Amino acid sequence: QKPKKPVSAYWLYSQHLREEVTQTLKEQNAGKASFGDIAKRVAARWSALAEAEKKEFEDKANADKERYARELMAYQEACDPVSALKRKFEHLIPKRPASAYALFCQDPAVRQ
Repeated sequence: QKPKKPVSAYWLYSQHLREEVTQTLKEQNAGKASFGDIAKRVAARWSALAEAEKKEFEDKANADKERYARELMAYQEACDPVSALKRKFEHLIPKRPASAYALFCQDPAVRQ
């Protein structure tokens, strides 16, 4: 099964804060809190958040990106072993030579 995509720092922050914002909005609006109002409050808090506090969520997001890259590589190797071998030995596979037009368009210094 394909791995889940990595989550952004903003999304992690909104998950962390959503319950608290929902409770305060329900208290203010007689038990009603719309999705748009919650999103506006979370976005306002995110933009007002200091860089040092954002760093915590950005670090978690970077760790999630690394997890996704690892899991995706394992998934691709399991699904298509031929392309995994190609990727592993691509430095040994010869490249196609440049066409005559590509050589002509190069810098004169590079040509010689």
